Order: sequence, then C-alpha cells, then structure tokens
Amino acid sequence: MFGGPDFQPEEFLRDSRLELSIVHRGDTLPHGDIADESWLEFADLHNGSYPLDVATEALELLQSHHNEFVRLARFPGVVTRTLNFFGDADSCSMELEPADIALLHELSVHVSICAYSHATGNA
Repeated sequence: MFGGPDFQPEEFLRDSRLELSIVHRGDTLPHGDIADESWLEFADLHNGSYPLDVATEALELLQSHHNEFVRLARFPGVVTRTLNFFGDADSCSMELEPADIALLHELSVHVSICAYSHATGNA
C-alpha cells in the first residue's frame, strides 16, 4: 500500500505502467470503516508461472517494476509505504534476503505481518 491523505492516485497512474487497485479517501472499506487517505494497493498477485508465497510475489513485483515503485515512493502526497501480510502462522512465514531488505529500505517500505489464529473448538 502506497498512499496518503493528500495523495492523488490517478495523477500517478496517468504516467505509469503499473496496474494497481485504487482506494480513495472517503471510500467505505470492506470491513465498514471509511478510508482516511487515498492509496494504491496490490493484492492476490499470483501472476508468476509457479506458485510463490505472497511475500516473494510482492518482492518480485517491487523488483520487476523497480523504477516505477521508486517514483511512487517519492510521489507527492505519498507518506504511507507498507506491505501488509495477513494469514495463519504458515502463510505469514517469510525469509528476506539482504537484497530484499535493501530494496525495502530504498523504498522506505514498512512490513507488517499479521498472523491470526483459527478457533479449534477446544475449550
């Protein structure tokens, strides 16, 4: 997710080859809250020729469109730069290489890993 309260997503996308989903400030989000800023997001990547974990796919997208994401990270109004990963303990495990950490640092991207537990029905 790249965005901010004063970010104009369409202005960025006008000169971009990236195909990202747009959320506008004031939009109603799936869980019922109202977005307090506009952002671009990418989800459900699975565009590779082989199944990858979500973190690997996100990092490969950042690497394959490096220049576009550098421009996006520095675009006027962008103050939030976050990769959010949600899932159970298995799907939220990841391994980052030094080059991945360098890329995330260059783009000033925060990484959020939110594992949730499944109710087992056992008391």
